[in-house]
Amino acid sequence: MPNDSGRQRAKRRAEQFVHRERAFRLGTLLTESSHPKTATLSQTIQQDARAGIRMLVSVDEEIAPAEAKVFLSAEYVRLVDGLTRALAGGKRVFFTGCGATGRLSILLEAAWRQFWQRLRSERPELAAKLPDLEDRVSSVMAGGDYALIKSVEGFEDFPRFGRYQLEEAGVAAGDVVVAITEGGETPFVIGTAWQGLESGAEVFFVFNNPAELLCRHVERSRQVIEEPRITKLDLTTGPMAVAGSTRMQATSAELLVVGAALETALKRILEQH
Repeated sequence: MPNDSGRQRAKRRAEQFVHRERAFRLGTLLTESSHPKTATLSQTIQQDARAGIRMLVSVDEEIAPAEAKVFLSAEYVRLVDGLTRALAGGKRVFFTGCGATGRLSILLEAAWRQFWQRLRSERPELAAKLPDLEDRVSSVMAGGDYALIKSVEGFEDFPRFGRYQLEEAGVAAGDVVVAITEGGETPFVIGTAWQGLESGAEVFFVFNNPAELLCRHVERSRQVIEEPRITKLDLTTGPMAVAGSTRMQATSAELLVVGAALETALKRILEQH
């Protein structure tokens, strides 16, 4: 039988768990909700696979109209301007994320590098004028390279890990940090946003739940969203085709918007040469 000290220790741990667990109750978030268009997906896809796929695609079709307003926003213009200024001025750009957004960050870096490698082959004279731009875009994924292959459970739940990874990557004043989190509440990504800000970087916070909903229900999100020095891009697309599977429409929307901003910045830089 446990003694009094053992019981007290167990009680403290239980209380700590309950307190911590409250911070991760996300059922109120739109990205965790069921989508009415796919309410019968399980039954439909068993009977008719094509009909099931059409249901999934019908939710994808909501992405472009939902993001059209984002492309006209002052926040999007600020993102394009920030990326252009940093890249043209010899600074660096960091895309940060975890899970699906971590893979998205790596995808953005890979696309950037592939462009410059192709340019050196096809337009060597132009590439020679911008010799170091390929190395100016970096990705920071929760758990590092290992997490790309196998999930690192729990790593995303600690802001200090995000701070540490971004600091280790070398973020500095004048850089740009684009912190991407589908839910808008991932502690690791929020940690990178704060680290970027403290390092003197220009910080953008990209998410897919309504800002007012996050502020009402998630304290760590509210602190970031209400920080005036951080530019927020609310890419709310609605519920996912499969409830909670934010690697679907949420990440696609982030790729559309952030990828377009990076490509626009690149176009501006090339036009100067």
